[in-house]
Amino acid sequence: MIRRIPVPVFLLLALLVIAPLRLAQAQDITVDGDFKLAWSLDPRAFPDLFPRGPAFGARSVLAGMDLDGDGNKEFLFTTDETLAPQGPDPGFLDVYLYEAAGDDTYEHVWHYSHPDGSNSLPALAYGDIDGDGLWEIYLGIPTIGDNQDLLIFEQDETGAFPAAPTITYGYERIADDDFRPAGFQIADVDGDGQQELVTVSRTSGRRELVVIAPDAGLDAFATFTIEFEAGEDVLGGGGVYDVDVADFDNDGRNEIWVNTWDQFSLAVFEATGPDTYALQAEINNYIEANDPGSFNSHDFLFHDIDGDERLELIYPLTDGKLYFLDDLDDVSTLTGEAFAVVGTFDETARARGGHIGDLDGDGLLDIVASHGTSEKVSRIEYNGTGNPADSTSYTWSILVNSEGGSVERYYPMRITDDLDGDGHNEVVLTNLYASDEGQAIIMIVEYTGMATPIEPIDETPQAFALRQNYPNPFNPTTTIEYTLPTAEPVTLRIYNVMGQLVRTLVHGETQPAGLYRVEWDSRNDAGALVGSGTYLYTLETPSGRQTRVMTLLK
Repeated sequence: MIRRIPVPVFLLLALLVIAPLRLAQAQDITVDGDFKLAWSLDPRAFPDLFPRGPAFGARSVLAGMDLDGDGNKEFLFTTDETLAPQGPDPGFLDVYLYEAAGDDTYEHVWHYSHPDGSNSLPALAYGDIDGDGLWEIYLGIPTIGDNQDLLIFEQDETGAFPAAPTITYGYERIADDDFRPAGFQIADVDGDGQQELVTVSRTSGRRELVVIAPDAGLDAFATFTIEFEAGEDVLGGGGVYDVDVADFDNDGRNEIWVNTWDQFSLAVFEATGPDTYALQAEINNYIEANDPGSFNSHDFLFHDIDGDERLELIYPLTDGKLYFLDDLDDVSTLTGEAFAVVGTFDETARARGGHIGDLDGDGLLDIVASHGTSEKVSRIEYNGTGNPADSTSYTWSILVNSEGGSVERYYPMRITDDLDGDGHNEVVLTNLYASDEGQAIIMIVEYTGMATPIEPIDETPQAFALRQNYPNPFNPTTTIEYTLPTAEPVTLRIYNVMGQLVRTLVHGETQPAGLYRVEWDSRNDAGALVGSGTYLYTLETPSGRQTRVMTLLK
C-alpha cells in the first residue's frame, strides 16, 4: 500500500509522563512512566489451558505475526516447568498461541502439550519453509529416550493449526544421541531458492549445528536432506542457544552465526554455494570474567544502527554488558578484539537475553535487555547520533522492576509493532519463575506516550531521499519512506542478498513532489511469504538511485 503524505508534513513529539506506574501482582511491579503493564497471563487463572503446576514458567516468545491472516496479531511462546521453582525433572513442555482480541486484550488460540517428560529449554520458530502459503510452527523438544525431536505443525486452509504434529523428525539420529534442539532459524541460507531450517543442539559433549531442507512439501511422509553439520570440535565448551543468518560483510553470501556459551565464544559459517558451507571465523574463550554468552532465543541482534547501509551487531550478553560489533568487509577477519564494550546494564551479571526495535515510535533504536533473577528489564535507546560503541550515545533506563516478594526471572523478550492495534508498541516479557500465586508467565508492557503536533514543514522536500524502514528489524510488515523534490517516475524494489529480485513495490509510476510511504508485507512477487534474513530495498528515479538494508526476523 502506498500513501502520499501531503505537504505540509506534520512531525510528532512524544508527550513525556514521569510518574511511575505500579501494579499489584505477586508483588509490586514498577513500570517506567512512559509505559504501562497492559496485560499479563497468570496460568492458575486458566486451569483448562494450564492443568499442571505448581511449577510454571515461560522460556521464549515470538510476537507480531498474523498467522491466520485475520488482521489480528499474535504471539507464540513456550513453557518449561523443569527450570521453574518447584519444577520436576524431567518436566513437561508446551507451546501456546495467543491473539489480540481488542485493546490490551488477548485470547488463547491454540496450544500443544508434549505428552512425555523432556529435558528443558525447547527451541521455537515459525515459517513457511515449503512456500505453499501455509504457516508452520516449529517446536524443538529435547526428548528423553526418543529421537523425534523436531515437531512441525502446519496450518490448514482455514488458518487453524492441528492438535498433533503434522510431521516429526529425528535429524537422522538415534535416541541415545540425545539430540537437544535449543535454537532455530528459517531462511534461504545458501541462496538456492529453498529455505532451510538451521538447528543448534545443546547436548553436553555433543554440541551441534545442523542445516536441513525439505525434499518436497510437508505432510506425514515428508523427508529432509541434511545439507551441513558442524560439531563439538567447533561448538563445544558450553550451551548453544542463539543462532542466526545474515550477510554481515555484504559480500552476497549469507553466514550462520552461532554463539557457544563458553567465555565469549562464537563461530561463523558462510554459504559458499548451494548446500555448501564453510567455517569462516571462530572466537574461543575471549572473555573469562562472568562467562558471557548470548541468550536471546534465538536471534543475534543485527541492525544498521548508524545508517551507513551496513549491518552492525548489538550484543547484550549474560554478564550484563552490552557489546557492539561494527561492520566488517570480510567475516573471516573477525576476532574478539573487534567487539567493543558499550556499557553495563546489569551489575549482577544475571542477564538473560534482549531484543531490539522502536518502542516509542520515534525512529530511534531501542534495546531491551533482561536482568534475569535480578528482576529488572533495561531499556537502552540510541540517541540517533554519536558512535554506537560509546555509552554516551545511548539513554540508559530501567523499563521494568519487580524486586521484592516472589522472585521473577525474566527470560528472552520481543519488542512488537503495535500488537493490539491501539497505536502503541509493546514489549512481550517472559517469566521463567512464575510458580507462586499471582505470578505471570507472560507480561505485555506498552508505550503510553501521547503524540502532539508541532510546527508544520510548509516547504516541498528539497532532496531525493530514501529513508530507513521502520520498524527494523520487522515481522511481518514494515514501512519504507522516500521523498521526491520534483515530479518524476519512481521504481521501488526489494532484493535478497544474492541480488535476486524479490518484490517490485512501485514500477515506473510518475509521482508528484512529496513524502511517500510504502508498506511491504514480506511477500514476493508471487505472493509467497519470504524467509527471515537481510534484504535490500532500492529507490530509482531519474534523480538517482539509493539503497538501504533491512532485516526480517521471524
